[in-house]
Amino acid sequence: MFGSGRIVVIDDEEAYLTQLAGTLHRMGVPCIPIHYTGGIPEDAGWLSGCRIAFCDLHLMPAAANIKSNYAAIGSLLDRMATKESSLLLVLWTRYPEDAAGLEEYLAERHPDSVPATILPLDKKDFGGDRGADLPNAVRDKLQGIPQLRALYEWQDDVSTAAAACVGSLVGLARGMDGDMNGSLDKVLSALAQKATGVEIAAAHPGAALQDILSALLADRLSHLPEDAQHDELWKKAMPSAMASTKCGAAVVGGVAAINTALHIAHPHGEHMSGRDRGAVIAVPCPSLFRHRFASNEKAVREKFAIKHDTPVRWVGIQIEASCDHAQRKSLSIPYILGAEVASDTKPTNSSPAVWKSPVFLSEKKEAVKIFANVGLTTSISWKRAEGRSVLYRFRDPLVSALTVIKAQHEMRPGIISLDGRD
Repeated sequence: MFGSGRIVVIDDEEAYLTQLAGTLHRMGVPCIPIHYTGGIPEDAGWLSGCRIAFCDLHLMPAAANIKSNYAAIGSLLDRMATKESSLLLVLWTRYPEDAAGLEEYLAERHPDSVPATILPLDKKDFGGDRGADLPNAVRDKLQGIPQLRALYEWQDDVSTAAAACVGSLVGLARGMDGDMNGSLDKVLSALAQKATGVEIAAAHPGAALQDILSALLADRLSHLPEDAQHDELWKKAMPSAMASTKCGAAVVGGVAAINTALHIAHPHGEHMSGRDRGAVIAVPCPSLFRHRFASNEKAVREKFAIKHDTPVRWVGIQIEASCDHAQRKSLSIPYILGAEVASDTKPTNSSPAVWKSPVFLSEKKEAVKIFANVGLTTSISWKRAEGRSVLYRFRDPLVSALTVIKAQHEMRPGIISLDGRD
């Protein structure tokens, strides 16, 4: 409930630290002041994931050279940054070139902790009553990267929308008979049970409720009051979109990474099993080809329009229907056979039965794509599926795209008729 601090102020001079933190607090900006005396307590886990850090360049005034100060800042950032961090570092220095030097040092020595950007500001410009100008000074500095400012503002919009969601649920409970504890229980439990069924809601109530809360949040976010300043900010952030310039070809190096962020979940910190919808599992080829689809691998490759010498990793893609997956009542779990190939692999023909995924990064960080033949399906028991390890998981939109192609392929309605001209 008491989330980690999003703004951290770090200084070796306690007087400056107290003054800046006090100014921000008076403006209604919550921040965590840290008096730097050579390190930070090991139990300061709340530092992880903060949004803005105000930090003096010279945390170690007696240091023999500037790189000692760089190293101290790097150690701090290692505690703050995450793989998905959007940390903004405001660097107290009167020399803007120091920011470039620090960034170069961090890229070499702390590559996983480099902030989204480093903004150099002179601490002395914000002494006394002038501290109230600090938020606007940071916004002005970000004018050079309007995309970051727009995304930071969007984070605030998400927080506002999430608060509105919670408020609406509390409002529903307040209108019921009984105390808040019992009423909220009934509201949340009813939503979870309708989403996944009574059994799943009993076993995993939080996960059962997640889809409902996500839908509520998305709706609230899309219906926030119109804001002319926000609109103008997004226009500045996306000049290419405003000019109708197509940008896909300009980000070729990042296409696989972007597609991965959109469509692929890797099992870092997330429990996955072969029973999860969209789970991609490795397939043991000898038993597969002998007992499931064909007498040999060559015959299967022909079904995928893949050359005989193309390197392939055979995989199974879990395609259980959304409702069945939510209810967890399937006795057997269906998979489509897929071929994971290099991103530049071309099919030998355009078979309508072969679905092709976007290019993405595998668990080995290799750019790949999957050819899936929707006519080659198999199933295993839910118990065996639960025990299978997962390479990665397709997110729902990608699984749905695949299953729609499968349904179209299976339907293929046709009739026999005569037109009287033969």
